[in-house]
Order: sequence, then structure tokens, then C-alpha cells
Amino acid sequence: MTVEKGSASRVPLSDDDWARVAHLFHDSTEVRRGRPTRSDRNVLNAILWILETGESWSQLPHIYSPMQTCYNKWLIWRKNGVLAQVFQILDIEGID
Repeated sequence: MTVEKGSASRVPLSDDDWARVAHLFHDSTEVRRGRPTRSDRNVLNAILWILETGESWSQLPHIYSPMQTCYNKWLIWRKNGVLAQVFQILDIEGID
């Protein structure tokens, strides 16, 4: 999966773009034990960075959530159709 090379950069998402897709994610407000949850916006930015650059997950910059978290969310969101909805809403083309 890669974003068309000619398309405008989507990383990081603008506040307007995030507002258009935020409803697709459920940021839980319930108290949890263990490690803190990662921001869905930060994870989505990481996924978009991977798709835009074509880099491997191991090359993900440290400004994003951990590689394993981002990869796991990518698998989940791809399987349940969230990423397809994000790409449609944001009019991102060139996704295989």
C-alpha cells in the first residue's frame, strides 16, 4: 500500500482533516490498567507516513507511537474497514 507520489502530503493530518474522520475512532474515556493508550490521531499519522513514504515499519520516526502499536492498529483498522473509510473521506487515492 502506498499513496500516489503526486498526491499532496497528508502527514500530519490537519485539524480540519482529523475533525472529518475522528468519529471513526473510539477514544475510550474509561480508566484502564497497564500502559496508557496511544492517540488514534498519532497512530493514524504514523500509518499515513508509512504509506506516503513507503518506508518499513522499523523506520517509523520516534515522534509517532511505537511501531508495534501502529502496525497492530493498521491491521485492525484495515480489516474492519476504518482505513478505507478514512481514505474515502479524505479523498486519498492510490491505495492498493
